[in-house]
Amino acid sequence: ERGRKTGLTPEAEKRESDRLREGYNAMKRSKEWKDKWEERRKLPAHAYAEELMTKMAENQAVIVVGETGCGKTTQVPQMLLDQCLERGTGATCRI
Repeated sequence: ERGRKTGLTPEAEKRESDRLREGYNAMKRSKEWKDKWEERRKLPAHAYAEELMTKMAENQAVIVVGETGCGKTTQVPQMLLDQCLERGTGATCRI
């Protein structure tokens, strides 16, 4: 049976998710990633990361409102992707 999101078999989906997570973890060790992380932490959206992830897990739709430049369109999708990669479900992530 193939996954409805990826078209991959469950085994292939897991292998792909594991591969993505390994790449993500390797990237997180780089100075470039750490520098970008420090910049991301300065954006207002970062202060709401945990709350946003909880709301998105609990609801089919979430409306995010904030000032221009707060991270709505860049950081919220990145938070979702990071969460999927860390959980080992990166192959199923669709943003």
